[in-house]
Amino acid sequence: MKPLDQFDKKILRNLQDNGRLTVATLAEKIGLSTTPCARRLRMLEESGVVQGYSAVVNHYAVGLPINAFVTAKLSPHDTASMGAFDAFVRGLPNVMECYLLSGADSYFIRLVCANLVEFEMIIDRFRTELPVLASIGSEFVLRRIVHRHSLPIHP
Repeated sequence: MKPLDQFDKKILRNLQDNGRLTVATLAEKIGLSTTPCARRLRMLEESGVVQGYSAVVNHYAVGLPINAFVTAKLSPHDTASMGAFDAFVRGLPNVMECYLLSGADSYFIRLVCANLVEFEMIIDRFRTELPVLASIGSEFVLRRIVHRHSLPIHP
């Protein structure tokens, strides 16, 4: 993909603020006519810069008040073990994010759960269904300070 220009960046900033903007409204906000704005948006989507559109849902409002971070280490730490772990966490709908790390802990996972019983059941699944799991730890979120969905796209 070609480098992003000022119009592409304006499109991205506006869509991050409101992904439901019509092309006409978006075009007006960024200072282009509708056709070139639609073309640019389509190119951003097709190139993977814009990966999709979704609603941001409050996890408390839908009965998932437990927000926890889990760290996991594997043994052995090889391609097969990592593949098994990756497949396992992709299959857990409570896993909101999972990252492979460079430091002491191999993985960093964010879970949401309805209650502590559900959390314990998920952790038990890690322990019983993943023979490559060497250790697992967890911490609970007491209060969220910052939670952004928009990237800082500079002009």
